[in-house]
Amino acid sequence: MSTRRRRLGSAVLNGYLYAVGGEQADNYGDFIALSSVEKYNPATNQWTPVDAMKKKRYGLGVAVVNQMLLAVGGNDRTSDLGTVEAFDPKTNKWKNHSCMNDGRNGAGVGVIRVP
Repeated sequence: MSTRRRRLGSAVLNGYLYAVGGEQADNYGDFIALSSVEKYNPATNQWTPVDAMKKKRYGLGVAVVNQMLLAVGGNDRTSDLGTVEAFDPKTNKWKNHSCMNDGRNGAGVGVIRVP
């Protein structure tokens, strides 16, 4: 990765590994939340930046639903987030998706298929 990060979310979509958000230390040892996103191509062993999320967030959950990445909750260093953003790899853009009733930080997410 070109950006060092911890407490990020990750998921695999269309054969790429996505590293989403997280936090990194600044020059003073304080941690700052990230909105940046990178994808890893195992065929070329290279990381490439993609569109950044609308909100900075660490401790987020990430899942793949309907061929899109969902970034769920997390914290922006001010409060726990209840927002969800969706990334469409076809357009390389994030958009606001939905909101949870309460903000969540460090929560896991899962996907079930409903017939």
